[in-house]
Amino acid sequence: MKKYLIAALSLIMVAGLVLSENTSANLTDSETSTDNQAFAWVSSYHTATLEKDFETGEQFSVDSSTSPGDLKLQSSQYYYACVGGGASNAAYRFNETTLAWESIAFIPNGSPTTYVGAGGGLSYPGSGNYIYCLKGNGTSEFYRYDIGSNAWSALTSVPVTVSAGGYLRAVTVGSSDYMYVFTGGASNAMYRYLIGGSSWEARSSPGANGAGASMGWDRNTTGGKLYATLGAVGGTPSATFKSYDIDTDAWTTLTTDPVPGAVGAGAELAYSKPAATMYFFASQGNGNTGFYRYNPAGTAGSRWTTMASMPWAVNYGGSLRWDNGSYLFAFQGGTTNAWRYNIDGNTWALTISQVKVGVTNYPVTTGGTYASDGSRYQYAFQGGSNTFLRYDSTTDVWSILANAPGTASDGSALVYVNQGTGYIYAFRGGNTTTFWRYDILANTWSTTLAAAPFGVNNGASMVWTGGNDLFAVFGNSKAFRRYNIPSDTWLKTNALGSNLPNSRSNILSGGCLAWDRNNYIYALNGGTIGFQRYSISGNAWTNMANAPSAIGTGGSLSYPYATYNAAYSLYATRGVGTVSFYSYSPSTNQWKVMSNVPSAVAAGGDICRNPNGYVYCIPGNSTINHYRYNIASNTWFESVNSAPVAMGAGARMTGHVTGYLPSGYMTSEVIDNSGFCEGGFLIYNGNAIYGFAGDMSTSFRKYNISGNSWSLLASIKFGTGWGAALCSNGGDYIYAFTGQNQSAFLRYSISANSWTELTSAPGPVYAGGSLVYVSGSPNYIYAFQGETSSFWRYDVTLDTWSVKSSSSITGAGSALIYDGTYIYATIGGNTNAFMRYSIAGDSWASMAVTIDLIGAGGALAYPGTGTLIYCIQGYDTANFAAYDTGLNTWSELSSTPDSVFQGGSLIAGDSDHLYASRGRDTVSFWRYTVSTDLWESMADMPIFSYLRFDAIVWDRDLPAGTTITVAIRASNTLFDLTDTNIPWTDLVPVYSSVTKSAVLSGLTAYRYVQFKITLTTSNTSLTPTLFSRKIYYYRWFS
Repeated sequence: MKKYLIAALSLIMVAGLVLSENTSANLTDSETSTDNQAFAWVSSYHTATLEKDFETGEQFSVDSSTSPGDLKLQSSQYYYACVGGGASNAAYRFNETTLAWESIAFIPNGSPTTYVGAGGGLSYPGSGNYIYCLKGNGTSEFYRYDIGSNAWSALTSVPVTVSAGGYLRAVTVGSSDYMYVFTGGASNAMYRYLIGGSSWEARSSPGANGAGASMGWDRNTTGGKLYATLGAVGGTPSATFKSYDIDTDAWTTLTTDPVPGAVGAGAELAYSKPAATMYFFASQGNGNTGFYRYNPAGTAGSRWTTMASMPWAVNYGGSLRWDNGSYLFAFQGGTTNAWRYNIDGNTWALTISQVKVGVTNYPVTTGGTYASDGSRYQYAFQGGSNTFLRYDSTTDVWSILANAPGTASDGSALVYVNQGTGYIYAFRGGNTTTFWRYDILANTWSTTLAAAPFGVNNGASMVWTGGNDLFAVFGNSKAFRRYNIPSDTWLKTNALGSNLPNSRSNILSGGCLAWDRNNYIYALNGGTIGFQRYSISGNAWTNMANAPSAIGTGGSLSYPYATYNAAYSLYATRGVGTVSFYSYSPSTNQWKVMSNVPSAVAAGGDICRNPNGYVYCIPGNSTINHYRYNIASNTWFESVNSAPVAMGAGARMTGHVTGYLPSGYMTSEVIDNSGFCEGGFLIYNGNAIYGFAGDMSTSFRKYNISGNSWSLLASIKFGTGWGAALCSNGGDYIYAFTGQNQSAFLRYSISANSWTELTSAPGPVYAGGSLVYVSGSPNYIYAFQGETSSFWRYDVTLDTWSVKSSSSITGAGSALIYDGTYIYATIGGNTNAFMRYSIAGDSWASMAVTIDLIGAGGALAYPGTGTLIYCIQGYDTANFAAYDTGLNTWSELSSTPDSVFQGGSLIAGDSDHLYASRGRDTVSFWRYTVSTDLWESMADMPIFSYLRFDAIVWDRDLPAGTTITVAIRASNTLFDLTDTNIPWTDLVPVYSSVTKSAVLSGLTAYRYVQFKITLTTSNTSLTPTLFSRKIYYYRWFS
């Protein structure tokens, strides 16, 4: 842990009061003690030490009496939108984290009932808890939405009715927030609404405006400026572009810079400032795809730039908003189409429908699978349920079909058979032999088919080869069978692996079959890079070129063509939580890496063909994502942002809602480059890597392999140092030593993101402490104590420890690894000793010594298959080697990218990749590819640091009989300054007459605080005076 004094904030003030009798005045924000003749004075406020160290954002209501310090204020992940169209008051919000639309409370109907329509829309002031809605559609109705309570309330109506050409824009002028409104229609007026005063006032009119009129606020100008397009004036699209000076209430026509394309219905301006330069972006609307950028700081006459055209023509209901980052988000209008624009790349992300029916989402997970009828429709199991869906690629709409007879589980598979009126054959999965048939025309299921000859597991797959036969693999075996449709009979064929130069492993997760519309069936092994081809006529298998990487859960294979052509390719997702996507050419027997899938493919992931030049993909992974791949252009259509329903006139999005903070600031999480040190350790579990950074930090981190990114998890109770270690069996739990002479032993739950203390180790753990998990009946964890010869065993079920046969004395760099039969160990301590432990015999045996001495940072990793154990030497070297358990020999491999020392660690991710930290107090993190013997750098591990309040110090003048005391309150729950029921806590002891400082212990990051200064006098002729106050804080690295 490292702690530094960063800075002090000084607030200079002079205040006094004259009171009658023995009374006191508590001066809080904007409070005036008129009875005691105290003048208005802000003596307390939510303290921001330095602006860059604080942020406002959405409040998450946390009971910090049970989770102190856990109130987090972060940027919101939502956009808000109304549907418009003159026939709906529905409203939604789009969650950028889950990539899903969520219904919110309906906009009030009014009396008589009216709907949001032309000229209506939403606007968000940029901060706070409220979103404002102009109904338009010939009404004057105006509403406010409370984000926290999900409720609407009516506000003072606009002085005139609002119609086509109406527009609503939030603007901050000085300390006041306003809503500026174009009224459109016949009046062509402009008004502004004072949010704090709930009143309207007329402003200068911009002139005639119509559908597509829009305002953008330039928040960089000193007094404030609006820019405006006037839309289709009198029904004719207009290129007129104007600016409005808020201070002078005057409009200026920018005659040198008209919009490049005349704008009309659906057009909108959007402010953005992703970097140093501020821009406005404009959609042209009126059935056009024009899209333009305006630079207010540019040279007159050339301030507009034509950008990449929008994907489809924009019309009524079009909307455009900035996400406060690097993207704009747009509705097409009149459809559910919505797109995301990359500002830096000047590119649009196209979309297709997510896996949803109406506004109901169907996240695809384990057991999810996908099949095409070869033309218009794709059929899918959701997985984990009996839900069965159909996607219409022509209309881009999902629908629900008759439920499957049972829950689809791991290994489920679907295949389309073009016989009769069309059928879908299905494996249920879940190690069952259940085999069903779905009649497409009748929308019914048959459960009377012959059972599969083997239990169906992950890796199962079926193909129809155009005649009377299906071919299938069943997962977790080499079995390969042919199913004769007319006779409802399973028949033997050569098992996968027959006629091959070497025996193949079982088909595992990611195993998949694809038919080339001719004589061959291609097979991904799953769990490996293995790839084979089966000759239907020859009933024989042949090894083909290995896949680029091991295929895993969610991996899939497809031949996306209706006919055979030797030049055509097969396509494959890798799965296992990655975005990798490959093509395979049968004519050259070569693989090629293609454009990545837009999101990670995992459990439930699948691809299927479409004969029109596309591959469709459901990535699963408990998401509703759905993608389409264009073979010709090697590009993906994303499903991240489709609107929930067709958007009509008056549909508007808010900008990216940055969250709300009613009354303060907070210390924020910041990043600092400090790194892995003594006690640093990594463990792989469930497609992610978890780890300690060491150096007595209590923080615990997660590395997302598919996203190549780090995040912070629940902290462990004890600081981690020399001897800290982790182990897991791949389930929900990770077990930990904290080391540093502590005997603490804890368990982390991935699903709950929480730690539990278990029975302590038999003794304190020192440098060289290590853990290894051995699954069995029962499950055990074996451990080195470090710096001794002690070797212990922990019973996972009983939560008890026992002492086992002693090893050699271990030291820094010692490590344990289990290959499924024996436990292997480096002894460390700058020695080359290498040993093997027999679990059955409780005995140690010396094996071939390591090539080099093993010291601090030394580590072992086993990929889960094969005979090789990998070893980083540490000891401030880059040496890296592999041990063959069958031959009892060591061989040198490519050196690590840099020398490894204390805090170094090594872990196997999958059969072809290892991950390592360098240590040496660096942030370096690497990946090693087994098949190529190459190292590469991955995302550096960030060290998360926090700001901690330290003390409040003040200067004062205290005549006899006067006191100044300080009280504090912190953000345990949501509150506002107007709430009089939030309790104050006096700083203990009460600091008054002589003391001029108070320690603010325990106020860590993610809290905001408020101070209350109480001035008291018992002499009506004397007053205490407060001159200044300083807030001190520390930066605390974890």
